[in-house]
Amino acid sequence: MHIYSYKLVGGNDGQDLKEINGLNHYIGMKAIEREDFFEMRWVPFALGVFILLALRAAVLGTMLGLIDLLVLFLYFSLFSLGSFYFRLYTYGHQLDSHAPVHITPFTPILVGTQQIANFVQSSWPDWGSLFLALLPLLAIAAMVFSRKQEP
Repeated sequence: MHIYSYKLVGGNDGQDLKEINGLNHYIGMKAIEREDFFEMRWVPFALGVFILLALRAAVLGTMLGLIDLLVLFLYFSLFSLGSFYFRLYTYGHQLDSHAPVHITPFTPILVGTQQIANFVQSSWPDWGSLFLALLPLLAIAAMVFSRKQEP
């Protein structure tokens, strides 16, 4: 399954997501549906704001523009990761007590691989996440290389 800023893609023409939801049903986990991810309504706009802030920093060439971009992006990133982790926690801990199979509540892993009952769950960042991780690195590099030399 791939999670984008605006959609969920289940792979195999949506069949993978159907199978994940089918398995989740047996342990009492809520179905994964796009409508439940309110973030998908506003994250594309937030990314647009960061593009505009990056363009502003590049055009004006001020250190304050880079600092604005970096601080706001780091806040956004921490909030987004925290929100996503909370969603994972909620999905794994609010299990239906009438489910056919009972397991100990769990939190699906954010990054990495873990064993859940007799299944292995893996979660890895894809290209979009890796490119987003580059923004703070590039902003810091721009700050370092644009410092004025002392005489």
